[in-house]
Amino acid sequence: MPTDPRNFDSLVKTLVRPSVRLTVEPIDDAIDLALTDSKFGGLPFLEDQRWPTCNSCSNGLAFICQFNLRTLAPDLTLPFDLFSFFYCHECMPMSTDDSPGMWAVRISKLPGTSTAQLPVDGCANEDHHCTPCSVSAARVPSLPDWQDDILSDELRDLSGSLNPDEPWEPYQTAAATLVGEPSFTSHIGGYPQWVQGGESFECSECGEPLSLFVEIATELDANLMWGDSGSVYLFHCPNHPASFTFCLQCL
Repeated sequence: MPTDPRNFDSLVKTLVRPSVRLTVEPIDDAIDLALTDSKFGGLPFLEDQRWPTCNSCSNGLAFICQFNLRTLAPDLTLPFDLFSFFYCHECMPMSTDDSPGMWAVRISKLPGTSTAQLPVDGCANEDHHCTPCSVSAARVPSLPDWQDDILSDELRDLSGSLNPDEPWEPYQTAAATLVGEPSFTSHIGGYPQWVQGGESFECSECGEPLSLFVEIATELDANLMWGDSGSVYLFHCPNHPASFTFCLQCL
């Protein structure tokens, strides 16, 4: 019996997750950004004032971005308010497994104004500095792309029964109707937009599947390019949300 497209669309709809799309805007001067603001480039808030260094080359990691979750994603319930990401452009790590210490995440609660001190930039190579940019947020729905391992065999088979020659087309059409055309944008939560094919990860502590915390896309306004139009993906566990797994994909 042929698959009813309406039933297929309803099945796809059950996969929708909320996501926070991040928009990056250049600013005239990094001093316009407060220490705890969401930003690309500039200086982050560092609770211990110690700039992270690369375990391989010993250089200071480049500060990429900081997200203030109280303003960008206030609905999230996490044990931290500020998230900052650092990366070694010299060593160019691609995943957690092959790059211990070549990237870093720093998380903290929002500080009191009296404890927020300006850190000293530990990345000496100015070519690796991001152009200072502000970050704004918009809540949008999200669906996995066809390459994502989260799609069940049942859904793939149903999509293929609707179009045997191009089995991905019914799913992509339904997804575009529900959440819009896919785009490689930085976002918090939701699903990754894979550049080179889906990957999945498990928590090293409890074995639970990891969910996407943030995708940091290539941001030309911030002078940030991950290889050739790539993205960085950071995943965490709902039971251990302060522990992160990293991977990078590019063309």
